[in-house]
Amino acid sequence: MSSPATNARLVLMSLLEEEFASDNFAIRPDRLDGSLGHDGAVIGVYPVREQPNPSDRMELMTTLQVQLFGAWTPQSDPNEVVDPTTAEQWAARFRQKIADYQGVGDATVWWFQLDGIEYVTDPTGNITRFTATVTARGANPAY
Repeated sequence: MSSPATNARLVLMSLLEEEFASDNFAIRPDRLDGSLGHDGAVIGVYPVREQPNPSDRMELMTTLQVQLFGAWTPQSDPNEVVDPTTAEQWAARFRQKIADYQGVGDATVWWFQLDGIEYVTDPTGNITRFTATVTARGANPAY
């Protein structure tokens, strides 16, 4: 039997692969270093915590972090404008993919709850990436 965190992470990575397959993003089961993205966009997914739902201990809430780091290049002109629209569109696609997930028949992940998206800067100070906190809601194997 695998860990609920592992199962939730694998389901989430599968959804990311489906959504971003045409973009050819590398998807890693790892926390990404902030310098990544210089040689192409990459996505990292890793577990943060598991805890029973305080109001229904039969439900396990597994928090995961998603990092989508777009490609970036060192700038020679500090006045160059780097529009954050691409990162915003990636986040919108991710948000919709999470909302569309139907965990029918999957006791580990009934649904995903998107807890927040943060637009973070790349090493050049531009918005070419986002991080998202996601909670997988499913059956608590301790009950």
